[in-house]
Amino acid sequence: MTANSKRNLTIVGFGNQAKAWAANLQDSGCQVSIALRDGSSSKALAEKSGFDVITMEQMIDEVVIVLAPDESHADVISKLHKKHTLLFAHGYSLYFTNLVKDYPEHSYLLLAPKAIASEVRREYLEKGQLAAVYSLEFSKRPEDEALIKEIAHLVGFNNIFKSDIRSEAMADLFSEQSLLCGLLPYASLASFNKLVEQGVEPKVAFLECWHEVRLIAHALINNGPVEFFKLISPNALLGAEKGRIALFGDEYQNALDQLYSDISDQSFLSETKAANFDQLREKTIKFWESEKLNEVFNELSPKLYGAKS
Repeated sequence: MTANSKRNLTIVGFGNQAKAWAANLQDSGCQVSIALRDGSSSKALAEKSGFDVITMEQMIDEVVIVLAPDESHADVISKLHKKHTLLFAHGYSLYFTNLVKDYPEHSYLLLAPKAIASEVRREYLEKGQLAAVYSLEFSKRPEDEALIKEIAHLVGFNNIFKSDIRSEAMADLFSEQSLLCGLLPYASLASFNKLVEQGVEPKVAFLECWHEVRLIAHALINNGPVEFFKLISPNALLGAEKGRIALFGDEYQNALDQLYSDISDQSFLSETKAANFDQLREKTIKFWESEKLNEVFNELSPKLYGAKS
C-alpha cells in the first residue's frame, strides 16, 4: 500500500496501537508527528523509529489521532490551543465521559479497528483484510466522512462500517471481557491444565488447547457457523453439544448479564479509575510466566510460528 497522500498527522501517545498506526501511516506516505507529555519514556523509542516528537502544547496539525490511554484524554485535550479534528480509536471516552461536552469546540470522530495492535501492523504489511467501525455523531464538518475514509485507507482498514458510538463502546468492552481476553486465553489454559493433570503429555495438550484455537477460529471465520458444523467430525459434533450443555447454562448467562450490567451502569468505569494498570499487567504477566502452557509455547513456537520479528 503506497498512497500518494502527504497529509500531516499528529498521533498522541506511542503505545502499541499508536506504534502500529504511526508505522502504517508513515509507510502510506504521511508525515507523522508523535505528541508526548514532557518526560515521557516513549520519546527515545519514537525518535528511534523515525518520527518527529513534539509536546502536547506544540500540536498544530488539523487532524490529531488520540491513541493515548483513555484516562488521559481529558488532559490531552485541555492542552490544545486551537480547534482540531480529533480521531479516536474506540468510543470509551466519547461515550462514558463528558469529553465532548467539556470541550465542544473540536470535531470528534471515531475510527475503531477490530484488531489488536500487532494485527493492525501485520495485516497492513501482508495486505490483509482489516475491519473498523466509524462514527460521525460528534463531527462538526461535512468533510469528516471523507477524512475518516481516507485515514482508514492509509492505516489499512479496508472494510469500514458506520455505526454509533454507544454500540462500539459497549461491544468493545463487553467482548474483551466475555470472549476475546477474558474467555479465550483462560479457557484454553484451564483445558490445558486439566489434560496435563490427568497425565496427558504437555506438548499434546498444548497442540489441542492452544495451537488449534487459531485453526478453529480460522475455520469458523472463513466458513461461517453453519458450514463449520457441517465440517467437523461426528465426535466433535457430539462433543460440541455436550460442552454447550455443560458450560453454557444459567450460571454462565447470569455471569454475562453481570458483566454487561457493570459496563452499562458504569461500575466498570469506576474500576478503571481506581486500577493501577502497571501493577495489574505485571501481576498478569507473572501469572502467565509461571504456567506450564507458557513454557511449552516458548519451546514449540519457533517451529510452529517461526521466529518473532
